[in-house]
Amino acid sequence: MIDPGQPPVVKDGGGVEDVVAPVDEADDHGEAVAGARHFVQRPQVGFDEGRLEDQVFRRVAGDRQLGEGHQGATQLPPPLDPVQDLPDVALEIPHGEIDLGEPDPEPPHGVIVLAGLAGNLPNVVYGAAPPEEEAAMKRSLVMVLALAILAATSVSAPAQSKDTLTVALISIIDTLDPHMHFERVGILVNINMFDSLLHKNVKLEYEPSLATSWKALSDTVWEFKLRKGVRFHNGDTMTAEDVKYSFDRVTEPGKEKKRSPQYGNVRAIKEVRIVNPETIHIATDKPFPLLLERLVFFPIVPKQHLERVGDQAFGESATVGTGPWKLLEYKRGHHIRLEAFDQHWRGKPAFKHLTIRGIPEVATQVAELKTGGVDIIRNVSADLVPDLKAHPQTSISSAPILRTHYVHLDMRTEPFNKKLVRQAANYAIDREAIVQKMMAGFGRVVPTVVHPAAFGYDASVTPYAYDPKKAKELLAQAGYPNGVDITLHSNFVEFRSVFEVITQMLTEVGIRTNARMWDPGPAWNKFNVGEGKATHGYYGSWGYYSVFDADAILHPLYHTEPGGWVGKWYVRVEGLDQLIDQARSTVDQAVRKRTYSQIQRLIKEEAPSIFLFHQFDTLGVSKRVEYQARGDEWLWLFDAKPKR
Repeated sequence: MIDPGQPPVVKDGGGVEDVVAPVDEADDHGEAVAGARHFVQRPQVGFDEGRLEDQVFRRVAGDRQLGEGHQGATQLPPPLDPVQDLPDVALEIPHGEIDLGEPDPEPPHGVIVLAGLAGNLPNVVYGAAPPEEEAAMKRSLVMVLALAILAATSVSAPAQSKDTLTVALISIIDTLDPHMHFERVGILVNINMFDSLLHKNVKLEYEPSLATSWKALSDTVWEFKLRKGVRFHNGDTMTAEDVKYSFDRVTEPGKEKKRSPQYGNVRAIKEVRIVNPETIHIATDKPFPLLLERLVFFPIVPKQHLERVGDQAFGESATVGTGPWKLLEYKRGHHIRLEAFDQHWRGKPAFKHLTIRGIPEVATQVAELKTGGVDIIRNVSADLVPDLKAHPQTSISSAPILRTHYVHLDMRTEPFNKKLVRQAANYAIDREAIVQKMMAGFGRVVPTVVHPAAFGYDASVTPYAYDPKKAKELLAQAGYPNGVDITLHSNFVEFRSVFEVITQMLTEVGIRTNARMWDPGPAWNKFNVGEGKATHGYYGSWGYYSVFDADAILHPLYHTEPGGWVGKWYVRVEGLDQLIDQARSTVDQAVRKRTYSQIQRLIKEEAPSIFLFHQFDTLGVSKRVEYQARGDEWLWLFDAKPKR
């Protein structure tokens, strides 16, 4: 139920939404009521009339009316499902209210009920509007009727062919070049097109991949034997030159400014030496205990092919790897079509075709899964699990993973340049209530960002308690007795409701929070990672690159070196860089554990982030497919098989 007193969700032309966090009514002591909390799933996504108009046109005229050369052909958004998406659309009704769930048993006096047409649409309840606002009411009614027209002309998604596997992701990566991005949606595609030197099986044990064996020659030199006869998708044979070129492309020896956002993962590598056609040595500048972990996802690319076609073509149309699937078609922002690589050294995958579709709307993903349009969806929210478990065509597969949620705070500017305010923000959040009531227990609270399954986790460090009274006291001590106004950002559309609740909790203690929701994609990446403009912070998560070591989250989030990820923009904790470097520069595990313990105590005290929880990987899977969620969050689709 949308409260008519709450401001609506507003979406601007840049794909950004403002959501003003509501505040619970105060009790008779003038403070928000603590204790048990009641969370209401609020509708998602601001209503976009232009998009609806476009979808009506497409549904009536047919997509074939827009050819490759049409100006709008590459700009069309993903299909909007009018039946499944309507509950997630916020319509602004002056002085009224909309119930996008089940209708009240007895509608309030003076309202009009527009019943769902042919049972396809949920009932929409309108409060009576003053005469001067009749035009606005009519405009809203027109939009609902337009949705009804779409519903009437909709047809179920065509059934998948038996040899095609289709996966839905919230977005399609802006480049297929595995070395030039840092995004999970891209990694999930890359791992199925490229191979690395090492691999991990479903038990998360190391397995040979492009390297058949490996051993340490010293604290700083490792030897790898390369697999013979491996073919790239263009038919070229993989060589030791390709392996060396791949590392040099990311580390760029001799260059101060690095192009690859993955440089921080392997910056300890000083040199890759070719010993003979079947042997390479990797030398690091210091002992690097994370080397093997980092080589599980470090795709090997073809040197001669890439130099011939260039970086841009390699990332868009001429992408070539050694993985189980090869590229057929890449449409940025829309889909990727792959075909099984017949010469893959593991053998052919069970499915001949693999399609990755970009579907940002959760409701549309669910509808497509139920009707056979897609076979696998990720990050299924807790409220959808019972429905997908009960549905005759779908199932749920879940596994605890490393992905850890946080709110990164911008320590460069007020108010989060003050430690007391950062601590107040941590005391404001009822983490356990979020995990239990909004995630149905599919997660665990963490004291910092270090996951319990990661090497270096210190169980003696305890989480911030939920203490709104203490949060207000700290805020006053920091110089904000009347509170302070901030803006937080996020592109985490699957956890939008969690983001809204976090902003509500902050607002309740006086950190009045305006939430800006971004569409996933290049604009957000440039704003947050490329330019560091997410003042006063952002809500997100980090999957550790599926590396079970504290360094895998501490370095990208908190290290300020120029080749780092977001730490270089937002974090200012004295001595933290040195501790992170110390922990990743020794193979003495006892020393590393002590250092990581020191780091966890330091960041809990300094609170550069609001520390939250880690989640489970919860997949929705078609019952025509056999596939299980993995503990490393990979979609290793070579393991997917048609169900017999």
